[in-house]
Amino acid sequence: MTAGLVSKKISANNFKIAYFTMEIGLDSTIPTYAGGLGVLAGDHVLSCADLEVPLFAVTLAHRAGYFKQKLDDYRGQLEEDDTWDPSSKMDLETTISIPLKEEVKVNVWRYNVRGIDGYTIPVFFLDTDVEKNSEEAKRITHRLYQGDPRYRLAQEAVLGIGGYLLIKQLGLNPDIYHLNELHSALLLPQLLKEMKNPHKVREMCKLTIHTPLINPVDSKFDYSLVKSLIPDLPSDIQSFAGDKNLELMKLAVSLSGSINAVSRKQKEILQSSLEVDYITNGVHHIRWCAESFQKLFEEHIPNWRRDPSELAKSKLPDKNVSQAHKHAKAHLLEYIAHYTGREFDPSVFTIGIGRRVTWYKRHNLILKNPERLKEIAKKYGGLQIVFAGKAHPEDPSKSIITDILNTKIEGVEIVFLPNYNIDLAKLMVAGSDVWLNNPLPPNEACGTSGMKAALNGVPHFTTLDGWALEGLQEGINGWVIDGDFYQKLESVILELSKRETEIRKETIATITPYFNSHRMVKEYCERMYGVKLPVTV
Repeated sequence: MTAGLVSKKISANNFKIAYFTMEIGLDSTIPTYAGGLGVLAGDHVLSCADLEVPLFAVTLAHRAGYFKQKLDDYRGQLEEDDTWDPSSKMDLETTISIPLKEEVKVNVWRYNVRGIDGYTIPVFFLDTDVEKNSEEAKRITHRLYQGDPRYRLAQEAVLGIGGYLLIKQLGLNPDIYHLNELHSALLLPQLLKEMKNPHKVREMCKLTIHTPLINPVDSKFDYSLVKSLIPDLPSDIQSFAGDKNLELMKLAVSLSGSINAVSRKQKEILQSSLEVDYITNGVHHIRWCAESFQKLFEEHIPNWRRDPSELAKSKLPDKNVSQAHKHAKAHLLEYIAHYTGREFDPSVFTIGIGRRVTWYKRHNLILKNPERLKEIAKKYGGLQIVFAGKAHPEDPSKSIITDILNTKIEGVEIVFLPNYNIDLAKLMVAGSDVWLNNPLPPNEACGTSGMKAALNGVPHFTTLDGWALEGLQEGINGWVIDGDFYQKLESVILELSKRETEIRKETIATITPYFNSHRMVKEYCERMYGVKLPVTV
């Protein structure tokens, strides 16, 4: 297997990157992601495959997924396991053993991501649901982001320690370890024990932080819990990870040679406490492009798949752009009709709002003044709002979903679509007339849903946070939420109705050429991995 990890073209280079991520979104039928972090990891790997970057990824199998979401008008969001079987999607690569408080057997499944020229990136999924394990051990990789600290810590141990042992067992020798967030920080003590030199560990380890929080609460663990689960930690672990609790942020920062934020704004927030650079996120332009726009680009910009920067030079015919959007919108409305039985009108202005549901993202901000919304709907012949998103089962923000489900406004059609996933997100970002994003600044580290919408000519109505500070051009590819929200919403509807095709074309040409994961991965290669791409972007 080792020889087949990378193509012959790359293997002579003998340069490999190990990419560790707790979640990854590659396919809607592999529910090992909760939201933006996992989908971004998927886009990262997809672009690495297209660009032939010698990288492999390590993650967890999460046989129960994040959760399957059901909606009830009175009880709001309900959760159940989103069960899947790794053997139906991937091959069993090997089995490893992790010496935790008990010996834990881990099956390792391999999923191959193929690029546009057939180059393969292997993704290894670690799975503790093995017959020889205790029932407690089997549950470690059961559901993504289990609330119990014992299981959260156990998951992070399987990812970090198990990923390290997998690499050794397969005989891999990566030059770079890329930690996508803090979850794999327990990899670092393993490297420290091996190298016995923190400077050497730092030379190899790179950390990406996806939150503006300096020390997230859910990344701290009492040492008594840590030592009961992981008996073989380095004796000097407290000098790297904190005195009272094991803090994954301190551990990751102290043993990573370079740290990057995922937007310029997030860097500004973090740099008061950390020495940090930034590489702004991007999205995989092929994956997130609706079929109607793919056909349009193929005809007029034939090299767009290999080089998304070509979209900046686009001379797309107005009629074709308008028709492509109508097709994308029709597909979204067909989905709504099929799954809810409700018929939305294709001629009515439709707003899309889809992302993880939590307090600062403010899904229901648009509903706070029903009378104003009613007036706007009456003035413009109706209004349709399509919501989607999951709240963590223990997040009080679940009440936001209940509020949306129970809101009724005359002239306004409101629908909340359950089980927001890759497929539904693709329909929504392409089929909405405008994409609404209203996080409370400065809580959005980056955000990528607006980038996906822009790829399909859907402009952004947003607060100035995350990537919008770098990419939004008022009245050209979107609008800033400032002052009176509803007054600005009216101006958005009016402006888009008058200059629709012009705005859609400018949105594609001014956002997608930069905010794509090919550009992002190229920056990681040049600034963090130190690898020269075989394909020029």
